Amino acid sequence: MNNNLYIVRQYTYLLFSMLLLLSEANVLAQRDFSRNPLYGHDSLSRVTCASNLSTMSEFYKINMFEYAYESWRSCFVNCPRSSKNIYIMGTRILKHKIENSVVEAEKQKLIDTLMLLYDKRIQYFNQEGYVLGRKGIDLLRYRPEEIEKAWEYLNKSADIEKQNSEEAVLVTLMQATNILFNNGKCDTNAMMSIYMKVSDYLMQSASSDSASLKHAVESVEKIFAESGAADCSVLNSLFSSKYEANPDDVALLKRITWLLDKKGCYQSDLFAKAAESLYKTDPSASAAYNLARLFESQNNFGKASYYYSQAIELEPDNKIKANYYYRWSLSAEQQGDHQISRTNALKAVELNPSLGEPYLVIGLAYAASSNLCGSNAFEKAAVFWAAVDMFVKAKNVDPGLTEKANEYIGKYSAYFPTKEEAFFNGYTDGMTYTVGCWINEKTTVRTR
Repeated sequence: MNNNLYIVRQYTYLLFSMLLLLSEANVLAQRDFSRNPLYGHDSLSRVTCASNLSTMSEFYKINMFEYAYESWRSCFVNCPRSSKNIYIMGTRILKHKIENSVVEAEKQKLIDTLMLLYDKRIQYFNQEGYVLGRKGIDLLRYRPEEIEKAWEYLNKSADIEKQNSEEAVLVTLMQATNILFNNGKCDTNAMMSIYMKVSDYLMQSASSDSASLKHAVESVEKIFAESGAADCSVLNSLFSSKYEANPDDVALLKRITWLLDKKGCYQSDLFAKAAESLYKTDPSASAAYNLARLFESQNNFGKASYYYSQAIELEPDNKIKANYYYRWSLSAEQQGDHQISRTNALKAVELNPSLGEPYLVIGLAYAASSNLCGSNAFEKAAVFWAAVDMFVKAKNVDPGLTEKANEYIGKYSAYFPTKEEAFFNGYTDGMTYTVGCWINEKTTVRTR
């Protein structure tokens, strides 16, 4: 009931407003519109145009787009050059109609009208680059099957607007290019070319919303990195000359290292040079981490450990820091330093208790120590109890690791002592046992 009363009041207000406007418009038509052909060819048509512009605007202000439609349509057909509001408001009015249309044929006609509206806006009010970007986004939204035509609009918009392009236009252009690439409708060179153009414009953007710009850059980088076009050779070819020209450009160095890291291209000379340049120019946790991964890939574990420690020291986020500790534990285990491996793995789970992978690393460190710990076969075999305990803990903490943990459990349970070996050493299943050596873990006796 209250809603109906509100609508009646709005109608009354609008009717009163329009009567006033109509009265004023008659006077203006005789005084001003008579000299302005944009509003029509005679006084009556100019008054009608002014009245419809006002009606459209009033309904638009209160989000009654359905009621604004007829006034908008009259202006669009009869006095299309009279006001840019016909196109600014008309876009939203038409989108409302499109998204609420239940008859497909009617919906398609409205989409055609929306596309025409963009064309007419360019014809009468210029801004071709800006308008084409909006047209491309909406064509892709409402007719995704026309992606190639939408791509042309988006690409032309970017070429015109360059660093002044809307972020949404550049990101959508990258998305559309990726779809065409995956459908075999553009090649690797075209994909690379669009990526470089889009990312360069974003880097040069004067956008005041740094958070929005950062999100756009990250979206474009992610699309390209996951496109399939960005393998190591392509990335090296793409960025080598740019790096040589600007070896101290922090933004460029971050792009290079992020993409090469994403694709696992740690062995490349470009990654090494860019990572070291980035750390010298702008020391950060991520730069130190990239260097740790670099030296790890080169089996230079001394330098790898140094940079892992630097990354951890510089990183404020505990979850990211936990991941650095986990990666360091893997690196230490790779070089056979089981105790350092366990120390770092435990620090990782201390910072992020939801991590299960560090327990897998500890289990593998224990298993690898079976020949180093114990004075006889029984004691050496008992080490595998502690190892399996860690694999069980890993899948309990993170069920996503169940398959991998069960694989290790099956493999290393086969090395448990036999009943005879346990009995000979004074133990039976279920008893408590302390694994010695550096491991020093309490566990439960189990036999195979």
